[in-house]
Amino acid sequence: TVKVIDPGSAGATVLGEVVATPDRSTLVAVQTPQAFRASVLRAAHASGVDATDDAALVEAAGGRVVVVQGDPTARKITTVDDLEWARSQVGGAP
Repeated sequence: TVKVIDPGSAGATVLGEVVATPDRSTLVAVQTPQAFRASVLRAAHASGVDATDDAALVEAAGGRVVVVQGDPTARKITTVDDLEWARSQVGGAP
């Protein structure tokens, strides 16, 4: 379950007090990598907006972002474990 918290009530072992439980029918986890037309993505990155991902940058720039069905094998390579997984998928050396 996803909860909305008030981080102002956080302590040493408490993340915050629950203030709401959002309606799940409007929530979706999005996958990285994300795909956009290169010109749209370049303009969004050039805008200087601070965002957590490319979709948020495009949104902030006024672009339209849609969600499509993802594929669990389309993984972002961020950690050494991700790289090892990718190598195993293409038969590369560890």
